[in-house]
Amino acid sequence: MATLLYRLGRGAFRRRRAVLAGWLFVLAAVFTGMASYGGSTNEEFTIPGSESQTAMDTLKAELPSAAGTSAQIVFVAPEGHKITEPRYARVVSATMAEADKAPQVVGVTDPVRSKLISPDRTAALGQVRYEVKKADLADGSLTALEKTTEAAN
Repeated sequence: MATLLYRLGRGAFRRRRAVLAGWLFVLAAVFTGMASYGGSTNEEFTIPGSESQTAMDTLKAELPSAAGTSAQIVFVAPEGHKITEPRYARVVSATMAEADKAPQVVGVTDPVRSKLISPDRTAALGQVRYEVKKADLADGSLTALEKTTEAAN
């Protein structure tokens, strides 16, 4: 085997221009074939027949607003304070109300009202649900959501 590989390497080195031209031809043929017969790509990931895919299909049919993508907003109280203190809780609720007005948002979960607060009460997790999948989000949707959190900083 070593002898065969040695001869192959020596031959490729001696005819390196022909070998390079051959590889370039193969690459060009592959790219031409992909462009001609490759079809289109699909960014949607599905596994037909799996339990999670069945659940997602059922969710999409029964409750379409929950079948889109989601985002999370994490609120952290300043050191020595708790997110449940009235002034911080008001800011969290106000931020989530503003997030509910962002483009393509179908609903939000206010962490103060739904008790999505860490056990030590220093952090809270807000949920934002979109009406579309991630690939279909408009360019400015996430930027608009980020702007709604500026008051909470």
